[in-house]
Amino acid sequence: MQVLTSPKAVSSYSDLVLSISEAAKSTSSASNSLSFSANRIAPGVFAFLSANSISIKDKDTFGEEAVTATSIFYSLNNSIEDLKQSTSFELAYLNAELLLKFKNIQIGNTDDLAKGLITIAVWNEKYLMIEEIMKNIRERLDNSTFKDIIARSKDKDVDVDSTLFNTNKSRLILEQSVLQFENRGSLYRGPLENAKTMLSNPLF
Repeated sequence: MQVLTSPKAVSSYSDLVLSISEAAKSTSSASNSLSFSANRIAPGVFAFLSANSISIKDKDTFGEEAVTATSIFYSLNNSIEDLKQSTSFELAYLNAELLLKFKNIQIGNTDDLAKGLITIAVWNEKYLMIEEIMKNIRERLDNSTFKDIIARSKDKDVDVDSTLFNTNKSRLILEQSVLQFENRGSLYRGPLENAKTMLSNPLF
């Protein structure tokens, strides 16, 4: 319980819940696939979470914006066998995974903006919120450790979700978004520069 309720573990778990909540709100394939998560959060303790989101649009009531309702389902499960095999608990991988999930959510929001599914105001609000979350995750995650996890992501003997490290789909979405933003004038300069930055290194 000491490990499970430590400040770092609680922060990581809170970010995990937020990541699936944000992923569920996006229609983009870059992020909505992340609305289910199974994570080992402590020796012998596994968290399973899923989120579903519904957007309601009514111009007479809400104007041009939409109200979104998100339901989160979770389950915490114990594994005695895992507890026996665990001699230490390391949050590095969970935080590395979270960093990549939030980056994919950012890419999904950029995709939604390029398709006209959200406004620049909504995109900017989400961007600033996620940047702050990612800043806190980076502070918890040593950069060299993250690079080591990336290097081991292709190792079949290591329990790493390699799909998070596959950037082909993300690059294609960002390239298409850049083309869209370049034709929309100075109002889209912020999203355009952000998309180019993510395109240069979608893992960070």
